[in-house]
Amino acid sequence: MQLELGGTTSGESWAALSDKEFLKAVSWKRGAVPALVQAAKKGDVPAFVAALVEYWRPSADKPALLCRSVWSLQAFAVSPRETALAAAVLPSVSPPVKKLGAKKSPQPVVADPLETWWLQRAGTASPLTTWEYLTLLEMLPQSLSRLSVPTAFAIWRKLLTIAGDINQLAQLPDAPRGGQEQAAEIARYGYLTDPFLDLSLLRNCELPWLAGVIFAGVKGSEKLLEAGSELLEHELYERTDEQGAPHSDLLPRLPLWLAVITRILQTGAIEEVPVWDADASEHYRSLIEKIAPLIRPDGTFAVSRVQMPDSREFAEAVLWASGWPDTEAALRTLLTPLRRGVKRAAVTLDGVAPRRPPLEICIGPVNQSDDAGWAVLRTHWGAHADRITVTHDQPAMNVEFSVRGQTILDGEWYSEITIGETTTPFRGNWYCVCWQTDQDADYIELQLFIRGVVRVERQILLSRTRQFCLIAESLGDIKGEAFSYRTQFPLIAGINSTTSASTREVQLEAGGVKLRAFPVTLPDRHVLSTPGRFGADFGFQTAASGSAWYNPILIDWSPARRTAEATWKTLTVAEQQTVLKPEFASGHRIKVGNHQWLIYRSLRQSIEPRSVLGHQTHYETVIGAVEKNGDITPLMLVE
Repeated sequence: MQLELGGTTSGESWAALSDKEFLKAVSWKRGAVPALVQAAKKGDVPAFVAALVEYWRPSADKPALLCRSVWSLQAFAVSPRETALAAAVLPSVSPPVKKLGAKKSPQPVVADPLETWWLQRAGTASPLTTWEYLTLLEMLPQSLSRLSVPTAFAIWRKLLTIAGDINQLAQLPDAPRGGQEQAAEIARYGYLTDPFLDLSLLRNCELPWLAGVIFAGVKGSEKLLEAGSELLEHELYERTDEQGAPHSDLLPRLPLWLAVITRILQTGAIEEVPVWDADASEHYRSLIEKIAPLIRPDGTFAVSRVQMPDSREFAEAVLWASGWPDTEAALRTLLTPLRRGVKRAAVTLDGVAPRRPPLEICIGPVNQSDDAGWAVLRTHWGAHADRITVTHDQPAMNVEFSVRGQTILDGEWYSEITIGETTTPFRGNWYCVCWQTDQDADYIELQLFIRGVVRVERQILLSRTRQFCLIAESLGDIKGEAFSYRTQFPLIAGINSTTSASTREVQLEAGGVKLRAFPVTLPDRHVLSTPGRFGADFGFQTAASGSAWYNPILIDWSPARRTAEATWKTLTVAEQQTVLKPEFASGHRIKVGNHQWLIYRSLRQSIEPRSVLGHQTHYETVIGAVEKNGDITPLMLVE
């Protein structure tokens, strides 16, 4: 019986064979490296290992890549044995400097750390885990020359035996995540992420594909390559919309998902093994284009709950491997400059330094997808852009807000309404009902129906040029005469938050960035009584009555307005010379220094125009700047 890859032969069938017998049982493809085949047919293990060392020796055409499986280490509940393997394969620190004039003495022979790890593992009966198999598969070609012949062949044999049954690759064991970790995630974001999305890609796509590359000369290796690449292409289309935007359930673990594809693309480019067809390549480049605005100045990804050990190098690797034409321009604008004296050459996988394109990127730094369930609002492509990212495919809507690269909010935007003795959280099926982006601002509006309770619209506007944003919640069809309302914005840990002594504004400071938040639906001065409260925890609560209500909060971070006096008031809204109740329409004016804004929201439709601050409008929402002459310059008009 001959051993071929991609079948369903159990590894137990080969366990009783000696190394010589096992080597003779391997079936080789026509055209395999002659030295390997000849040594295998003779059962000459030392000669076979020597031929493998020569075959896998790095060259200018085949540079050795450092351990990249560490990118996926966070995907697993890591055991002490896996931690020891990571220490064995990661680059060691620089050796100590030798003292001049020191007398040379014979140095003891020190075993390679990977060999030490393997020998210690061999003394246990537990099988290889998914991450251990991936790491050994990736590192064996680079480490083989440093290992003893028995250890080198033992690892090669073990990896080949597992690859002999393609089903075994998808069934390698892993430890589950801890309960405390899951509880903390639910408390912060409102739901639990699904590790299956990236782990399935690793087990079912990367492991068979990489095994097919490493054991290219063995019969059946093409089956592993085809199985891995076909499923990889299927997963790419399955997890993205038609324009390439990844579904929002991928975003919390996006780096782990990208790590798998990036490793495959890098290895495919070096080994000259095609990964997928031209359409899939273009679709993946579109995916990179859509997620590029999520990259923070340090290379981490917005909304993601896992980050890579060296996030900057990882972001560079992801973009370069994708083949996106704007990669260099994007990286030079998205990432903060390296500190003085540190240089890093941007080199493609073929070893050729790319041309230096202009910094302009042909697309806007924003994205919105109804199908994918997320949107990113961003002022520009620069590293210190202001950005708001919203994910809304889960019952809990999450928001991440950063100013000049400093994250301020990150987590679930939680709200609830209490009518009588029943409290209802604002969770359910969120729909994007309006998206607008232009040179003035980005705007998104999301809607949620809670049958028999309330209709909710959430508005987010990010100014492109005026250094402010508006975050508002509009309630309609409230099924009760009186209600209590509470909303909580997800401030990150470490934010310095204080309340003003004279007004109801809240002041925030983080990483040198200072912000002011104004709850314009409440009276600006404390001397005026109100049932509402806006606190330093960035939580708002109030009691009100009526069938509709509007709660806009303006956040300002302009240095020119940092110490300026702020005043605001609720405006009279009229229709045909009749003053409307707050449940019909809501208007507010806020003045900070020399700057003024008008915020208007219609809460009940009408065919007649309405007047607010001398401005007549048919629009449902008006957000505009009040000029010195009293004219309104619209920043956003929503029908």
